Amino acid sequence: MALSPFNRKNLETQGFQCSGESFGKAAGWLRLNPAICIALIAVGLVLQSSTLFFILAGIAAFSLFAPNSLGDYIYLYLIRPITRTPSLPPTPPPRRFACLVGALWALAVAFSLMAGWTALAAFLGIVFILVAFPMATIHFCIASVIYQKLIGYRPALAK
Repeated sequence: MALSPFNRKNLETQGFQCSGESFGKAAGWLRLNPAICIALIAVGLVLQSSTLFFILAGIAAFSLFAPNSLGDYIYLYLIRPITRTPSLPPTPPPRRFACLVGALWALAVAFSLMAGWTALAAFLGIVFILVAFPMATIHFCIASVIYQKLIGYRPALAK
């Protein structure tokens, strides 16, 4: 499946090289990780669970150091063998930066809940969902845009 120019631009902003038909077939699965995060944020807000937000921060921090994010591993080892779709590339630096932002944001929500500042936690959690939602739907990552502006990172052009 070919990527639309819009999705290609958004994925390139995250640092991916969007070359080849196989990448287009797998690119939709890059939405899995932010979708999982959104679900965990929503459950954490409903339950007002600082523990769940600490777990979410740990998952995001894991994505800083592992070649792929947890959602990518779920796809690679559980879903991909069933769907027989192409593999995903390693997580590039702009998307890793988004994981760092997500980890810090989750910690802010967790500590707000621990302090009893439920209104602040709810506000931060809702904004967290609003920021993650475009990544889970149209591959647009606000943190990757910020990374691009701060660092000036551009992925190597595919040959």
